[in-house]
Amino acid sequence: MQIKQWIPWTMVLGRAALGPIVVLGERCGWSGSALAAIVLIALLSDIFDGVLARRWETDTAALRLSDTLADTAFYLCVAPR
Repeated sequence: MQIKQWIPWTMVLGRAALGPIVVLGERCGWSGSALAAIVLIALLSDIFDGVLARRWETDTAALRLSDTLADTAFYLCVAPR
């Protein structure tokens, strides 16, 4: 697998992992600025993973489905906070 294929996948999987990190950080009393920075990072990765995958012609049905699932998982973790 080429690096151009790994980058969008890494962004998607990283975003999925950030949801539980936000939950944990909120419960541990992290500052609002730290939590906001995590949400901003997730938002930027959500924008750029698709842009890069399309530009590099590495977008697949599996990547699109994983992106949707990662977004759903992340925002379900963040929304109640």
